[in-house]
Amino acid sequence: MTRVEAPQRHVWKQLTEALGLAGADVGDEITAPRTPEPLSFAVERVEQEERQRYVLPRLDQPAPGAALVGPTASARPPTRA
Repeated sequence: MTRVEAPQRHVWKQLTEALGLAGADVGDEITAPRTPEPLSFAVERVEQEERQRYVLPRLDQPAPGAALVGPTASARPPTRA
C-alpha cells in the first residue's frame, strides 16, 4: 500500500494506467504492462462512483486468486504491521 496526498479521481487514473486497467470493462482479459512479475487477470467487476472506485480482478498469473484494487481515503496515517 502506498499513501499519497491527491484527489481520489487523480489517484484512480494513475493506478489504472499503471496496471493497464484504464478503460477496463467486465470480462476484459488483461496482462499488466509494468509489474515486477507477470500479472494477468480477467476483470470481474468495475465500480466507479463519487465515493468509491475499484476493480475486482480474477488473477491468472502469478497464481490463481482475486484482488480488490482501488484508492481509499483515510483521515489517519497508515500503520505498519
